[in-house]
Amino acid sequence: MGQLLISLDIFFLHGFLGSSSDGNQIEELLKDRLSIRFKCQVHLVNYLTKEELNPQNDYTQFAKNFCEYVSKKNCQGKKILIGYSLGGRLALHVLKEDPLLFDQFILISSHTGLSSAEDRQNRLESDELWAKRFLNENLETVVADWNQQPVFNMGKLEPVRTPQEKDRKILALILRQWSLGKQQDLSYLLSQYKERIHYCVGSVDSKFVCLTKEKIEPILKDRCHIVEASGHRIIFDNPIALVDIISSILI
Repeated sequence: MGQLLISLDIFFLHGFLGSSSDGNQIEELLKDRLSIRFKCQVHLVNYLTKEELNPQNDYTQFAKNFCEYVSKKNCQGKKILIGYSLGGRLALHVLKEDPLLFDQFILISSHTGLSSAEDRQNRLESDELWAKRFLNENLETVVADWNQQPVFNMGKLEPVRTPQEKDRKILALILRQWSLGKQQDLSYLLSQYKERIHYCVGSVDSKFVCLTKEKIEPILKDRCHIVEASGHRIIFDNPIALVDIISSILI
């Protein structure tokens, strides 16, 4: 008789300027790696197109609605939530809302929150400037300028981003409603639920490596993972190494 496979549902939340298709390669690799033990279903959540999950909802409401969305899936086995960048910040709010909904939370290149009011105000002002640019300027130019930010400089592969005119309002709303400046410092969740959290950071993502060394690794310790040969956009730079890490967590 063959080995009885364990049911596993993996939910993936993409980042800003992204879409659910950003997780396509991760889905394919995970299904291949995990098939020896799990009956695996990967849910690439296209949250921006769902009224109950898009940025018309603030962080708290998003988390409540996302928990309801997952519960309605009637998953029978283990559940994993993977969040990349903005998606990881949303995942932290899901953890805060319902810590027991998922067996593991895997955060990729995600900020736990700014600790000072001054830093949060500065970020709000910066995101407001970007929001106005996405609303009013040539989209190709704005996207090119967005990709020139230092946090993205060390990436090997720049994903093709071609937002349409109809996307202007939703992109601006993300920057305003889900600004890092509106997020609490959620690093305390790492201490409360460290057995449920893993964190991945690119080896040449200097900004987030510093954040990891300062605020995350002291708490999560060996549940912190450096993804070699990768910048901020790990899911594009080195998806194979990322999936190796995720597989080692799950198997």
